[in-house]
Amino acid sequence: MKILITDPIDDKAVEHLRERGLEVDIETGFSSEELIQRIGDYDGLIIRSGTTVGFEVIEASHLQVIGRAGVGIDNIDLDAATRKGIAVMNTPTGNTNAAVEHTWALLLSMARKVPAADASLRSGAWKRTDFVGVELYGKTLGIIGLGRIGSRVATRGRAFGMDVVGFDPFVNEKREKELGIELVSLDDLFSRSDFISLHVPRLPETEGLISADRMARMKRGACLINCARGGLVDEEALAEAVKSGHLGGAALDVYQNEPLSPQSPLLEVPDIVLTPHLGASTVEAKLQVGLQIARQVGDALQRGIFREAVNLPVRDWATFDRLRPWFSLAERLGCLAAQFVEGATSKIRVEFGGHGFEEMDSILGACLKGFLQPVMGKEVNAINASVLATERGLEIDSVTTGPSSGYSMLLSLEVDSEDGTHRFSGTIFQDRMERVVHVDGYDMEFEPLHCLLFFRNYDRPGVIGAVGSHLGQGGTNIAQFQLGRNAPGGVAMAVLNLDSPASLATLESLRGIENMQTVRQIVLGSSREY
Repeated sequence: MKILITDPIDDKAVEHLRERGLEVDIETGFSSEELIQRIGDYDGLIIRSGTTVGFEVIEASHLQVIGRAGVGIDNIDLDAATRKGIAVMNTPTGNTNAAVEHTWALLLSMARKVPAADASLRSGAWKRTDFVGVELYGKTLGIIGLGRIGSRVATRGRAFGMDVVGFDPFVNEKREKELGIELVSLDDLFSRSDFISLHVPRLPETEGLISADRMARMKRGACLINCARGGLVDEEALAEAVKSGHLGGAALDVYQNEPLSPQSPLLEVPDIVLTPHLGASTVEAKLQVGLQIARQVGDALQRGIFREAVNLPVRDWATFDRLRPWFSLAERLGCLAAQFVEGATSKIRVEFGGHGFEEMDSILGACLKGFLQPVMGKEVNAINASVLATERGLEIDSVTTGPSSGYSMLLSLEVDSEDGTHRFSGTIFQDRMERVVHVDGYDMEFEPLHCLLFFRNYDRPGVIGAVGSHLGQGGTNIAQFQLGRNAPGGVAMAVLNLDSPASLATLESLRGIENMQTVRQIVLGSSREY
């Protein structure tokens, strides 16, 4: 077995691989063309952020595993790797503490003007009055994203005597009390916080999350810290907001484009502290992620055990292929539930009805992945979903029951949220086709395709026709239609598979139809907006 390492990792990690009898080559600085030429000789590839593993590299390879010594996998074509049968692994917990501490290093450096004072003193000046800072005690810290890193930043904020407020769509009151913080809306967080720290993934919905408009809504003199992902902040608007005095300062470790351009307007503003993506750059973190990925890649190649594989929720590909429809159904049920319920979720219960379910923990993970992914994006996978859900205070439960009436195997998801308890069930037919067969008290059978439109209405003549008319006027085509009702003349529920999402205007027009109760559009595989 041969492994190629194309980015620097700790020597102890390399030593671990060689002690296992694996052949290891270390060659850094490859261009894509050079990597394509060389990759065919190797069974495993270990990288950090410096190597891009694109479609062409994957197609030219015979790899069994790609290991990323770190969290982000944006530099790997995950779809191509999955199609090729390559397991992709990362080390999601190895640099957590480093990222938390660097957040505070930046915040404190900015608050006390340490970088500017250091540069001034080295130039020969002694200007104490030019570098008057601010104390953290009694100030309000606003944290956007309360996952593994954000929650630890919150804990340390309380240790400084700060009032901590947070925004995270999945954190409930139980977790709020555990962290000792106050959950608020995004607008309230902007208006109340003296310091704002970002800890969210980069998604289409979070791109430009901190816009010029949102900066204008921030408290005058507030300071912004971003150690999460580049692209979350409008950098030109940030430079202008600090330069004008509306914001008191900023501290960034990540950027829209890296390395940071010498022409970046951020470099012109003294009150902005900048570091070159150092969040995971500690001796301890590099050792930890290096050893973790070495052990994981070694176990994958020699023992067929795939830990922290973001695209493989079971131990081997044969099992994965056999259970693929159930994983897909579980993820879609979770995604459907996440967009169907309203308010914070407190408990998720997965029920395996019937005999023959294998790898139940992995199917549960796929279900939780679907539930969390509309907010968390690519950060969540079937491996880490249970941990991330627990971090947000969600109570997770699973149970196995006997066969359900009419179905030899039935997968059910029950969600307790602020607006009540909701239940969703599905099964796999003999043609390996996924079917949802129960939604929130209504029996119906439909294929969970990309775009779904649910509506509840009083069971009166004319409603279905009016819905079709409004969708047609909005240019939206209906692919499939299913109706469920509990009693004639009562309240009915319908689900439509749409060829494309209906516009906001069309949805509003549907809500105005006589006898209509609720209208909800769900796009499976998309992300909920912040």
